[in-house]
Amino acid sequence: MEVDAAPSPDDGSSSDADSDRSMPTAAFDPARLVAFARELFASTTTEEVIQTASRLAPELLGGAAVEIEAVGSKVRDRSWPASDPVTLLPLPTRIGPPLALLVRPAEGGPLGPACLTWASALADAIALALDGISRLLQERADLAQTRDFLERVIESSVDGIVSADLRGHILVYNQAAARIFGYDRDEVLGRMNVETLYPPGVARDVMKKIRSQDFGGRGRLTDYRVDMLTNRGERIPVSLSASLVLDGRRPVGTVGIFTDVRDKLAMEARLTRAQRELQSHEKQAAIAELAGAAAHELNQPLTAVMGYAEYLKRTVSGDLAQERAIDVILSETERMANIVRKVGRITRYETKPYVGGAKIVDIEASSSLGDE
Repeated sequence: MEVDAAPSPDDGSSSDADSDRSMPTAAFDPARLVAFARELFASTTTEEVIQTASRLAPELLGGAAVEIEAVGSKVRDRSWPASDPVTLLPLPTRIGPPLALLVRPAEGGPLGPACLTWASALADAIALALDGISRLLQERADLAQTRDFLERVIESSVDGIVSADLRGHILVYNQAAARIFGYDRDEVLGRMNVETLYPPGVARDVMKKIRSQDFGGRGRLTDYRVDMLTNRGERIPVSLSASLVLDGRRPVGTVGIFTDVRDKLAMEARLTRAQRELQSHEKQAAIAELAGAAAHELNQPLTAVMGYAEYLKRTVSGDLAQERAIDVILSETERMANIVRKVGRITRYETKPYVGGAKIVDIEASSSLGDE
């Protein structure tokens, strides 16, 4: 059969009126075209569009046989019997293989101009429906790709990510969250309320802060230090950044990013301890240097005092009162010399209580002589 892209109105075979007699006048009702388009646009797949068009178009075209086929070299080069003429109307779509609407009039012969216009209108409706389906499928594919990418991003995060609806039902719970809280995903998604992850009353307090203007802006909470609960009831310190999930301007849920700060706090504690030890060592070194200098400076006058006391004791022989006084001087000077020796051997910083709640260096405990 022949494939006619469009019949010639002055081909000499028949008049326009004769060519259109094969199609009922009712078939040209615009309301039926609208109904036809509505049926097509209700379809959700390309196959549904083709099936709907093949089912409804023949009645609208006065009983003509209708097919939708791919347009390619095989169709164009195919040999058609001359007794079975076919009008081919392209169906331009942005995506997918080129298609065409093939119309075979019920009583033979080519379509007249009026019938061709009507068939072209049907073809345009079919093309729009197919194009809409193609765009819909492409959008679905793009959305699926975006969703898969976002899911990979969420799962790859080193921080725990938890999202819940406004009733607290957890909808998103990534692997890092599972490591932090200890719950498996199957235990959480759609089953657990987000309040379970907080100590009693803390979840409501966090929500108040999210809605407040004072913690990063209304609807947001930034770097908030809070304790959470593991599946064993253990409290763990985290840094929480959270926000409301909005649909337009309407809140529909919350999302929180939880950073486990246990390692950070442990490192800070070790650093603080090291700083204290360093300060202590520096203080001990300073005290030892000061004590050494003081002992050196005190030894000389003490030696002189002891020497003169010995001299006086020899010169006042027979005077008991002066001898007792000189003995006291010698005894206390020796005591002072012993203290100076201990001061000179200070190696660490030890204190003891003093008057008024003050503390003074415990020379006995701080000196290496005290250990002997």
